[in-house]
Amino acid sequence: MAWSTRRPSPDGRGIQVCKTCNKPADRKPVDCSELRHRQHYESRRKASQKYYHSHKEKVAGYIREYNKHNQERIILWNRRGHLRRKYGITPQDIDAMLKEQDHKCKLCKKPFRSTPFVDHDHKTGRIRGLLCRACNISVGHTERFSLQNLKEYLVS
Repeated sequence: MAWSTRRPSPDGRGIQVCKTCNKPADRKPVDCSELRHRQHYESRRKASQKYYHSHKEKVAGYIREYNKHNQERIILWNRRGHLRRKYGITPQDIDAMLKEQDHKCKLCKKPFRSTPFVDHDHKTGRIRGLLCRACNISVGHTERFSLQNLKEYLVS
């Protein structure tokens, strides 16, 4: 198997790309059948681990510095991942729902004062809308009881 240099890297040497799967040689070869690609990835991974273990304080310093200067970016990245993993939606979907709901809670119709909560059915996973914190907590507590029992309790 041969590697091809497809695009320049920041250091000017170029990034090696696997001709079989067209992924950078340093990336994990998930579906690649080429033994050389897997071996190259493993050797780079081991070298990275070795560097980390011998320079823990230096790496921790880099991470602290990056986190300090990129807090907003990290918060957005984490939020995007949470929405995708838990609900299967994107921030653009949230924006569309906000626009559809006129930037108001779907239950109490009051404008949002903070980040809205995604209300969903815990059994089916279907998204019902965006709620404020108080309404989300209320719905969460009432989901535990049958509506008939709740109605009887409130009437008595």
